[in-house]
Amino acid sequence: MPSFNVFGGVTGRNSATLFEIRLENEIIVLRGGESEASSQMLKGVVVLCLPSALKVEDVHLRMTGQLRVGWNDQRITPTGISNNRVDKATEIFTYKWSPFVGGTPGSSSRGTLLPSGNYEWPFELVIPGGMAESVEGLQESHIMYKLKATVARGKLAYDLHAHKPVRIVRTLDPSALELAHAMTVENVWPNKIEYQLVIPQKAIIFGTAIDVEMRFTSLLKGLRIGNIKCQLIEAQEFTIAGSTANSERFWKHQRDIRTWTFKLNDEDHYHDMLDDSGQDGYTLHEKMPLPKKLSKCLQDVDVHGIKIRHKVKFNIALHNPDGHVSELRATLPVTIFISPNMPLTSDGRLVDQTPMSTQSTDIVQHAPPLYGEHVLDQLYADVDQSGMMTPAPQSGMNTPFYNHSQTGSAENLTALTSGPHPSGAVPPAALSSRLQDLNLGSRNSSFRQLHQGGESGGNTPHSQPHTDGEAGYFDHSGSNSNPLSRRTSEEEGGVSNMTSGQHSPQHIDFSELGDLTKVPSYRTAVQTPMRSTSYNNAALPNYEAAVSARKPPKIPRSTSTVSTSTVACLASRLLSRH
Repeated sequence: MPSFNVFGGVTGRNSATLFEIRLENEIIVLRGGESEASSQMLKGVVVLCLPSALKVEDVHLRMTGQLRVGWNDQRITPTGISNNRVDKATEIFTYKWSPFVGGTPGSSSRGTLLPSGNYEWPFELVIPGGMAESVEGLQESHIMYKLKATVARGKLAYDLHAHKPVRIVRTLDPSALELAHAMTVENVWPNKIEYQLVIPQKAIIFGTAIDVEMRFTSLLKGLRIGNIKCQLIEAQEFTIAGSTANSERFWKHQRDIRTWTFKLNDEDHYHDMLDDSGQDGYTLHEKMPLPKKLSKCLQDVDVHGIKIRHKVKFNIALHNPDGHVSELRATLPVTIFISPNMPLTSDGRLVDQTPMSTQSTDIVQHAPPLYGEHVLDQLYADVDQSGMMTPAPQSGMNTPFYNHSQTGSAENLTALTSGPHPSGAVPPAALSSRLQDLNLGSRNSSFRQLHQGGESGGNTPHSQPHTDGEAGYFDHSGSNSNPLSRRTSEEEGGVSNMTSGQHSPQHIDFSELGDLTKVPSYRTAVQTPMRSTSYNNAALPNYEAAVSARKPPKIPRSTSTVSTSTVACLASRLLSRH
């Protein structure tokens, strides 16, 4: 039999198809202590989808933070066990945004009619650095923040509500000492054993593992090391402040998080020499994985009467030669903190629950990397250089050095790289063609200097048409080229007042640089005049003496016309090299 809801149109329980709160970041990360952490921004949007028009009084958003401290205080009385329940809830934070719709003093008391459609109202809030962090995972105590959006509809109608939890995480600052501080206990049990227990890093990321290193040297012949028991203990302290100092209530509790047991054997752990001192003994390196849920292990915190601390307790059995068993006990404190790089779900579980996630996250994500862990990183010399315009003979081991100028260059790079020589070698035919274009470019450069009176550097490229199928070395005006130029508008419109050397890119020809590395012949060395060494007391000469000792030869000024024989001689030399 079909059911009819007489008040369905009035109440409008299902009047909106979508009403939710969306946040840019559901986790607000505060780095450092309450006095040193910087503020963070909470941003989001309230989304409302209406299939039909809806009459509302207002649409508002509110954020609250609740502190709850409680425990079950059990006491033994003459009549039996008495359970005294202690619980106190306090609102430690509240903020209400201005209404998105309605709610203003000038608005009508009859409400506002929202047409059908999709609505989005953005919002933001500055979270101060001293704000208390979220504490979740305890049954009777917590610090929780949540957002609540409400569409108020008035009498005889259901209000629409949307909730969104906000987690505030306080993590260690990258410069915190806990990230680089190691916890060590080293002592000697006289006439029995010398031991050293080390936790390399006091700060442990929640959900990862605790590294532990142990070293033992027996001082008693016949002493045998038995089971090594490691136990992670969580200490919880709760305080409820009263009206007076005497009315303050306090409760302390400890729980065992996890226990690990290790054994030593001569094959894997015994060493004839532990260090330079020449002592023999046993060494053990182990990882102790932590739980991945906040209900089983909390982070270290001390805020608003909730204090959580952790420590690792060692119990080492020592079997003496006479048969009795001694026990070595030691305790090392550790700090567990939540990393923003390992997100949590709404119920406090790590998103990545795989066993490898325990070893994939290292403390280096919060502190500068150690050199020893990056010695074997891949160098530039090991990278495949195919497709890179890097000449191997001229480039250093780890420094890329491009064969062609790209910044501010007017070269036709497409024509230079295209061809049967992907490694960067230039064909002999291309060299001859470039020399001919160089001759034409020199003539045109002299012609421009005579008619324009401008100064031009020797490396300034000029555009010249060519009929040869091979692209010219200085050609950059062809239809198939894609020039790269950074000339200013003054240079394109007329002659610039600045010299061309300040705007012209340098094109390095490695074939010419190779001539500078050659050793001169014996005849050339003999004909070179010797430098005068007539200096008093073999001291270094000053600038005037060095200049007057040997005057540099005068270099004749090159003309703008290059003979055809010179070009042919240069081309033959370049062709002979290839």
